[in-house]
Amino acid sequence: MAEVLIERVAELNRIGAGLNSARAGRAELLVVRGPAGIGRSALLRRAAGGRARVLRAAGTAGERDIPYGVVQQLFDGISADVAAAGDGEPQALLGLLDGADPALLVVDDLQAADEESLAWLARLAVRRDGLRLMLLCAVRDGDAHSDHPLVQEVTGAADAVLCPAPLSLAAARQLLRGAIGAAVDDTFAVACHTSAAGSPLLLTALATYVLGAGVPPDAEHAGDIRDAVPPELRDRLASLLTGQGDTVRAIARAIAVLGEQAEPELIGRLAGADAVDVVAGLRALRELGLVARAGRPRFTHPAVRAAAESDLPMAGRLRAHEAAAELLHRGGHPAEQVARHLLAVPTLRRPWSVDVLRTAAGAAQDRGAPEVAVQYLRRALLTSSEMGPDRAWLLLDLARALHDSDPEAAERLVDQAVPLFDDPRDRAAAALRIAPGVLNPDRPSVVDLFRRVAHDLGAGAATDTAARAAQLGLEARLRQAGLHEPDELNSAVARLSELGDGSDWDSVAERQLVAVLLHAAVVTGGLPAEAVAELGEKILEDETLRSAHPQPTVTLAVLALAAADKLDAAARWLFPGTGPAGPRLPVAAEARLDALRAVVLLGRGRLTAARLCAERAAHQAAPCSETATIALGALAWVAVEIQDATLADSVAARLCPDSPAPDAVRRYLRAYADSRRGNLREALAEVLSVGEDLRAAGWRNPLLMPWRIHAAVLQHRLGDRQGAVAVLDEEHAVALSWGAPSQLGRVLRVRGEVEGGPRGTELLRESIAVLRRSSNRLELARALLALGRTCPDTAEAIAASHEGAAIAAAGGAPWLSGATPIGGPSTIDAALTPAERLVASFVVGGLTNQETAALLNVSRRAVEKHLTSCYRKLNVAGRAELIDSLTGEPFPRKVR
Repeated sequence: MAEVLIERVAELNRIGAGLNSARAGRAELLVVRGPAGIGRSALLRRAAGGRARVLRAAGTAGERDIPYGVVQQLFDGISADVAAAGDGEPQALLGLLDGADPALLVVDDLQAADEESLAWLARLAVRRDGLRLMLLCAVRDGDAHSDHPLVQEVTGAADAVLCPAPLSLAAARQLLRGAIGAAVDDTFAVACHTSAAGSPLLLTALATYVLGAGVPPDAEHAGDIRDAVPPELRDRLASLLTGQGDTVRAIARAIAVLGEQAEPELIGRLAGADAVDVVAGLRALRELGLVARAGRPRFTHPAVRAAAESDLPMAGRLRAHEAAAELLHRGGHPAEQVARHLLAVPTLRRPWSVDVLRTAAGAAQDRGAPEVAVQYLRRALLTSSEMGPDRAWLLLDLARALHDSDPEAAERLVDQAVPLFDDPRDRAAAALRIAPGVLNPDRPSVVDLFRRVAHDLGAGAATDTAARAAQLGLEARLRQAGLHEPDELNSAVARLSELGDGSDWDSVAERQLVAVLLHAAVVTGGLPAEAVAELGEKILEDETLRSAHPQPTVTLAVLALAAADKLDAAARWLFPGTGPAGPRLPVAAEARLDALRAVVLLGRGRLTAARLCAERAAHQAAPCSETATIALGALAWVAVEIQDATLADSVAARLCPDSPAPDAVRRYLRAYADSRRGNLREALAEVLSVGEDLRAAGWRNPLLMPWRIHAAVLQHRLGDRQGAVAVLDEEHAVALSWGAPSQLGRVLRVRGEVEGGPRGTELLRESIAVLRRSSNRLELARALLALGRTCPDTAEAIAASHEGAAIAAAGGAPWLSGATPIGGPSTIDAALTPAERLVASFVVGGLTNQETAALLNVSRRAVEKHLTSCYRKLNVAGRAELIDSLTGEPFPRKVR
C-alpha cells in the first residue's frame, strides 16, 4: 500500500540516485534491512525502473532447497537454462538482456534465498564494475539465516545500507486516516502508534481491524485498541516465527508462558536452552522486532504473544504452565506469580498448590483485587476435596472476597464452612466472617446462624481468651441485628453502661461490641452527646485505617461523633495529613473511608468537598452495600442543604429499597423534592409519616434526620404558625437532652425565624452563641445571616451578615448570602457535568490522571480533557487551584 511509504523520502531518493549511477555505467549495490514489518518489501515494490529493465525475485523458506531458485525468478522467460549459465560469470546471464537501458535487479528476503543463488549474487556484488545495473536487496534482521556467510558477503559489499525508521506519530495519524477513511481522534492515534511502536505493518493491521470490527476511532475506544489482536496479524507473525530455528521458537514460547516473569534465567530453564543460546535467541527476536530492545524480555505487541502461543499445542501449553509454576515456586517468587500459572493447569499435582493459591488470594485481596482472589480460591476449592477444616478456611476466604460484590453468596459459603469445624470456637470465628451490616440489617438466616453458634460456644467461654473474643463478637452481631427493635435498643444502652469507660477495651471484639452499643445510644439519645463523643474517640484511638472495612467499628464510631457534633478526632483519624502515602488500601476500604470523610465534611458544613467524597465513594462501592448506603446518605443531606431537588431525586432512586434506614431517607428526600416543587401539603404528610415511623422504631435522635424542623418549616409556610411552634418546642426539648450544638443551634434559629420580632431576634442571638461551639460552620452562617435580615440597618446585623457571607462562601454555599442569583448555581461545582465532577473528585482525593483513568475505565486523555474543562469552567490555573476551589482549603491527600 502506498500509505506504508510515508516518511520514506530519503530511502526512495537514495534508490533513485543508484539508478542514475547505473545509467551512467556505475553499478551500485543497495541493501534495505530492518525488523519484520518495517516496510522493506514496500520500498522494493515501489522502486521505479523508469528507463530501466526491472527483474524481481524473492527468497522463500519453502524454496530454499531449490538450486538457483532466486536467479531463475530474476531471469524467468529470458534464459531457459539458468543453472548452466549461473555456474559461470554473472555477466553471462546479464548479457542476455536486450536494450540499452540499465538493469535493476530487486531481491526481497535475501536471507531466504537458496545457496546457489546467494553464491551467484555474491559474485555479482564484487564483480559489477563496468556493468550498467543496480542490485537492490532486502534483508530481514534477526532471521535465522540473515547471518549466513553468503548473505553477509552480499551485504558487506553494499554501497549503502538503508534502515527505515519506525513511523512518527504524525506519520501514524496520516496512515490511519488514509486506511480508515475517516477522521481519527488524537487519543486513538496515540494509542495505535504506541501499541504498534511505529511499525507500518502493525499500524496497517490495526487500521484493517478497526474497519472490520467497526471500532470507532475515538478517545473512548483508545483503550480497546491497545490490546487488539487482529487474526491476520497473528497468523502472519506465527508464520514468521515458524521460519525461525527451534531455539528461537522455544524462547518465544517461554516468554509467552512466563509473561511478566520472563527473565533470561527462567526463559532458558523453561525453553531448555543454555545461557549462550538464550542471549542469541533474544537478540534474534529483538532484531526481528518481536521483543522490545530495552528492558526485560517482553513482546512488542499482544499479537506476538498470540502468535507464540499458537506455536504451542494445548497439551504442551499446559505442561509449560505447570513447569513455570514449579520454577517460580522453587525460586521463591511471590505467590500470585505462581498462582497465575496454576490457574491454567487443569489438574494440580503439586502438594503445595492449594497453599500457594490461598496465599495468592490473600495478596490479591490486600491489593484491592477481590475478583482475582475469587479466581484463585475457586481453583483451590476444585483441588481440595476433603470435607474438613482446610476446606472450611478456603470457603471462608472465598466468602471474604465475595462479601462486597455478592453478600448473599458469601453468607452461603460461611454457612457451608461452619459445620466443617469441630471446635465451637472455630465455628464462631467462621460465622463472624460474614460481613456485618451497619445500616442494613442482617438477614434472618444469618441471625439464626449466629444464635446457633453462640449456643454451641456456651457461657463458659469467659475463661478462654479466644472464646471470650468470639463470644463478644457474636454478642455484637446479635445486638446489631436488633437495632431496629425498640426493646433491643433500650437493652443495648443498658449493656453499654456495664462495659465501663473504655480503659480496658484492649480487644477488637470489645471495641466492636462497644461501637454497636454506642450506635444504640446515638439513635435513641440514651446518652448525652458529650458522653457519646468521649466513647467514640476512645474507640478510634486503637483502630487503624485498614480496620475501617469491612468491620463496622470505625464506621459506627465516626457516625456517633458526627451525631454528637464532635468531629475533631474523626477528622484527624480520616485525614491524617499530607505526608508520604502508605500502601494502597483495597478499593472497598478506600470507598468506605471516602464515605466516612463525606459524613465528617458534611458535619463541618463543607458541602462541595462532602459531595465530591460521597460521589467518589458511591461510584466505587458495590450497589446496595453498606458503603453505598453511607455515601448516598451523605449525598442526600447535601441535596437538602444545597436545595437541589434533582440531586435529591437521583439519590432517592439509587438507595437500596430493602432496608429500613435507606427507605426512610428515600421517603424524606421525596418529601423534600415535593416541597421544592410547591407540593407543600403532600410533603408535610410524608415528613410526618417518616417521623412517626422513626419514633415507633425507637430512633429519637434529632440529628439523624431532622424531620421535625422540616415539618415546622412546611407548617409555617402553610400558615400554621401554632403547629410549627409546637413541633419546634418538641424538637428543642429533644435537642437539649441530646446536647449537640449543631442541632440545638439549628432549632433555635428556625424558632427565631418563625417567632419574629424581638423574641425572634433573641432566639437568633442564642442560636449564634450555641453554634460557635459547633463543628458545623454552615449552620453558624445561616444563623448569622438570619440575624442580619431581622434588623438590616444596625451595626450588629451588618457585622453578622458579613461574617455569615464569608463563612458560607468558604463552605461552598455562597448562595446562602445571596452572592449568586436565585436559580443560579447552588455550589461552586454546579457548573460541572457529572463526569467532570467525578473526575474532579478523584483528583481532589490525590489520584493521578492515570489512576483516575484506570478506576473510571477510560483513557488518560479523556481524564485530561475533563480536567481542562473543569479548569476553564471554574477559572482556575491548574490542579492545586482546582482542589482549593472545590474544597475551600487545601484538601488532605487520602492515605494510599
